[in-house]
Amino acid sequence: MLRLNNSISNVQLEEDYQRYMANHDAVITELNRIELARQEDLKPVEALSSMLMVMPEQVKCRHITIGNFHNGDWIVMEVDAAERNILESYLSSLRRTPNFGAMRVEDLVNGVRITVPMPEGFVW
Repeated sequence: MLRLNNSISNVQLEEDYQRYMANHDAVITELNRIELARQEDLKPVEALSSMLMVMPEQVKCRHITIGNFHNGDWIVMEVDAAERNILESYLSSLRRTPNFGAMRVEDLVNGVRITVPMPEGFVW
Protein backbone atom coordinates (compact mmCIF):
# COMPACT_ATOMS: atom_id res chain seq x y z
CA MET A 1 0.00 0.00 0.00
CA LEU A 2 1.27 3.42 -0.88
CA ARG A 3 1.40 5.59 2.24
CA LEU A 4 1.77 9.32 2.09
CA ASN A 5 2.64 11.15 5.26
CA ASN A 6 5.61 13.00 6.69
CA SER A 7 6.75 10.22 9.02
CA ILE A 8 7.58 7.84 6.13
CA SER A 9 11.14 7.88 4.92
CA ASN A 10 12.13 8.18 1.28
CA VAL A 11 13.47 4.61 1.45
CA GLN A 12 10.10 3.29 2.56
CA LEU A 13 8.35 5.31 -0.16
CA GLU A 14 10.74 3.93 -2.75
CA GLU A 15 10.11 0.36 -1.53
CA ASP A 16 6.34 0.90 -1.73
CA TYR A 17 6.68 2.31 -5.23
CA GLN A 18 8.84 -0.59 -6.40
CA ARG A 19 6.37 -3.08 -4.96
CA TYR A 20 3.54 -1.28 -6.78
CA MET A 21 5.45 -1.25 -10.07
CA ALA A 22 6.31 -4.95 -9.75
CA ASN A 23 2.61 -5.85 -9.47
CA HIS A 24 1.15 -3.23 -11.80
CA ASP A 25 1.21 -5.35 -15.00
CA ALA A 26 -0.28 -8.38 -13.24
CA VAL A 27 -3.11 -6.28 -11.80
CA ILE A 28 -3.87 -4.69 -15.20
CA THR A 29 -3.81 -8.13 -16.87
CA GLU A 30 -6.25 -9.52 -14.32
CA LEU A 31 -8.58 -6.53 -14.65
CA ASN A 32 -8.56 -7.00 -18.44
CA ARG A 33 -9.40 -10.70 -18.03
CA ILE A 34 -12.31 -9.89 -15.72
CA GLU A 35 -13.70 -7.37 -18.22
CA LEU A 36 -13.38 -9.83 -21.13
CA ALA A 37 -15.15 -12.55 -19.12
CA ARG A 38 -17.95 -10.10 -18.32
CA GLN A 39 -18.36 -9.22 -22.00
CA GLU A 40 -18.25 -12.82 -23.23
CA ASP A 41 -20.54 -14.31 -20.58
CA LEU A 42 -23.25 -16.11 -22.56
CA LYS A 43 -25.35 -16.79 -19.47
CA PRO A 44 -25.53 -20.61 -19.81
CA VAL A 45 -27.09 -21.07 -16.37
CA GLU A 46 -29.81 -18.57 -17.17
CA ALA A 47 -30.45 -20.26 -20.53
CA LEU A 48 -30.76 -23.72 -18.99
CA SER A 49 -32.96 -22.60 -16.14
CA SER A 50 -35.28 -20.75 -18.56
CA MET A 51 -35.64 -23.88 -20.69
CA LEU A 52 -36.08 -26.28 -17.82
CA MET A 53 -38.57 -24.15 -15.86
CA VAL A 54 -41.23 -24.77 -18.50
CA MET A 55 -40.11 -28.20 -19.79
CA PRO A 56 -42.66 -30.93 -19.05
CA GLU A 57 -41.34 -34.27 -17.87
CA GLN A 58 -42.52 -35.90 -21.11
CA VAL A 59 -40.23 -33.69 -23.24
CA LYS A 60 -36.72 -35.04 -23.67
CA CYS A 61 -33.74 -32.91 -24.63
CA ARG A 62 -31.48 -34.92 -26.96
CA HIS A 63 -28.85 -32.28 -27.69
CA ILE A 64 -28.05 -28.75 -26.55
CA THR A 65 -25.35 -26.24 -27.36
CA ILE A 66 -25.15 -22.84 -25.68
CA GLY A 67 -22.96 -20.03 -26.93
CA ASN A 68 -20.77 -21.98 -29.32
CA PHE A 69 -21.84 -19.91 -32.32
CA HIS A 70 -20.70 -16.57 -33.65
CA ASN A 71 -23.48 -16.24 -36.20
CA GLY A 72 -25.91 -14.59 -33.79
CA ASP A 73 -27.34 -17.81 -32.33
CA TRP A 74 -27.29 -18.31 -28.59
CA ILE A 75 -28.85 -21.73 -28.06
CA VAL A 76 -29.48 -24.71 -30.33
CA MET A 77 -31.26 -27.71 -28.88
CA GLU A 78 -33.10 -30.76 -30.12
CA VAL A 79 -36.10 -31.95 -28.14
CA ASP A 80 -38.65 -34.70 -28.60
CA ALA A 81 -41.82 -35.99 -26.94
CA ALA A 82 -43.94 -39.08 -27.47
CA GLU A 83 -46.96 -36.88 -28.20
CA ARG A 84 -46.78 -33.92 -30.56
CA ASN A 85 -49.26 -31.84 -28.52
CA ILE A 86 -46.93 -31.99 -25.48
CA LEU A 87 -44.08 -30.74 -27.65
CA GLU A 88 -46.26 -27.95 -29.06
CA SER A 89 -47.26 -26.95 -25.53
CA TYR A 90 -43.58 -26.78 -24.52
CA LEU A 91 -42.72 -24.63 -27.54
CA SER A 92 -45.60 -22.31 -26.70
CA SER A 93 -44.37 -22.01 -23.10
CA LEU A 94 -40.84 -21.27 -24.29
CA ARG A 95 -42.05 -18.49 -26.59
CA ARG A 96 -43.59 -16.75 -23.57
CA THR A 97 -40.27 -16.96 -21.69
CA PRO A 98 -38.04 -13.86 -21.88
CA ASN A 99 -35.30 -14.20 -24.52
CA PHE A 100 -37.06 -17.10 -26.30
CA GLY A 101 -39.73 -15.14 -28.19
CA ALA A 102 -37.65 -14.96 -31.38
CA MET A 103 -36.71 -18.66 -31.43
CA ARG A 104 -36.86 -20.61 -34.67
CA VAL A 105 -38.29 -24.15 -34.77
CA GLU A 106 -37.30 -26.71 -37.38
CA ASP A 107 -38.96 -30.12 -37.67
CA LEU A 108 -36.67 -33.15 -37.52
CA VAL A 109 -37.41 -36.82 -38.10
CA ASN A 110 -37.71 -37.21 -34.31
CA GLY A 111 -38.74 -33.99 -32.62
CA VAL A 112 -37.66 -30.44 -33.37
CA ARG A 113 -34.54 -28.27 -33.40
CA ILE A 114 -34.95 -25.00 -31.54
CA THR A 115 -32.57 -22.17 -32.37
CA VAL A 116 -32.58 -19.10 -30.13
CA PRO A 117 -30.86 -15.93 -31.32
CA MET A 118 -28.67 -13.96 -28.98
CA PRO A 119 -30.81 -11.76 -26.71
CA GLU A 120 -30.46 -8.03 -27.28
CA GLY A 121 -27.75 -6.51 -25.16
CA PHE A 122 -25.42 -9.53 -25.19
CA VAL A 123 -21.89 -8.73 -26.33
CA TRP A 124 -19.75 -11.21 -28.23
